[in-house]
Amino acid sequence: MKLFAIKRSVFATLDRLSKDCAGSISVMTGMAAIPSIAAAGVAIDYSRGTRVETELQQIADAAALAAAAGVNITGTTEEKKVKRKAIAQSYLNAQLGTLGAATMATPSIVVGPNTVDVILNATVPGSLVNVLNGPGQPSKTMSVWANSKAAFSKDSYLCLLSTHM
Repeated sequence: MKLFAIKRSVFATLDRLSKDCAGSISVMTGMAAIPSIAAAGVAIDYSRGTRVETELQQIADAAALAAAAGVNITGTTEEKKVKRKAIAQSYLNAQLGTLGAATMATPSIVVGPNTVDVILNATVPGSLVNVLNGPGQPSKTMSVWANSKAAFSKDSYLCLLSTHM
């Protein structure tokens, strides 16, 4: 009989607690905070990645155009290619330090007889999205790239620019 009374008391308490709404807002807020912070982290990290990608594209475009538009470049075809590549590399060296926390891969500069291709790759580290990481998991990163191709004419100052966008 005593066991039955204890069961009835436990069930009565659980029933009363299930109907009691006092303090449930704080529990709901606490439970909603985790996905809210994760969503904010994803949004912030995505905007950082797209900002770095836009900057990379601008730098690649400018380097390709600078190399393609180089005037007074003389010598054999191979010497001209080397000089155009040096112009692009010089521009990249001056500009790539402005990317902040992004980690740059080695840029690729390919100079043809009438073209200059610049390819840039970077890795942007995550910030708030790393709150979702469990113990021992690596930090989340975002890989971004930019590709620019400038074509030029040997006989005039005409330059055409093509990007990946």
